[in-house]
Amino acid sequence: MRPVRLMSLEKKVLYGICRYPDLNDVELAQRLEVKRSSLTAVRNRLTRKGVVKNFYLPNLERLNVTVMGACFGSFKPGIQFTKRRQTAAFAKISRVPYLVFAKTTDTDYLGFFLGRDYAEVKWLLHELWVDRYTALGFLAETTLVMSPVKLAHTERFFDFTDKLRELFAYKLEALP
Repeated sequence: MRPVRLMSLEKKVLYGICRYPDLNDVELAQRLEVKRSSLTAVRNRLTRKGVVKNFYLPNLERLNVTVMGACFGSFKPGIQFTKRRQTAAFAKISRVPYLVFAKTTDTDYLGFFLGRDYAEVKWLLHELWVDRYTALGFLAETTLVMSPVKLAHTERFFDFTDKLRELFAYKLEALP
């Protein structure tokens, strides 16, 4: 996919929709001091070009999820994904409802987990993942991280406004 060149107004609107995702077009146009019709046209163009995508994050606390965890690391050389995929451990891990994202290659892995309490996530990360894969001789290196959802501020993970400001060389005082 080729990089897209953005004009000044497109940069401003991109920053605005990332900085203020809950505002409708009328409110955002007022905040950015641009015409609503221009903002809507630019938003549609950015979406069509694949520069932005809409997605929704659930409020995890409202869903009784209190702990999130991640594990990442590397596999021992020579143990290919196709071999790991054939194990009972892989089948069990891939069916666990707490696993929300996993990516694995022949050499590396990354997984994100959610749970109602610390014990659930600990069981998943330690017993189901690390202990089973270590016993099978798969893991070379593992890092585990757990955090209370209250401290994680998941929505901030996806806040790219500071990077956009830096990338577009915006002056801080010039932006709303």
